[in-house]
Amino acid sequence: MQKCITDRDEELAKLTTFKELAISRLAAQHDEVERLRKQAAQGRNFRALPSAGGDQAPYESWS
Repeated sequence: MQKCITDRDEELAKLTTFKELAISRLAAQHDEVERLRKQAAQGRNFRALPSAGGDQAPYESWS
């Protein structure tokens, strides 16, 4: 019984750490999106991203 409780607590700790990391990453992405929106609203220049040709993924794509 104690082994089951210990295993459950370890798994819960791992999942909690994963959740905290995921939320932190989402918050950072949100901040970046907000920064880019603000920059776009101010009319600043953006560098164009390469476009995909046909059925090929863009340069350095993870696809």
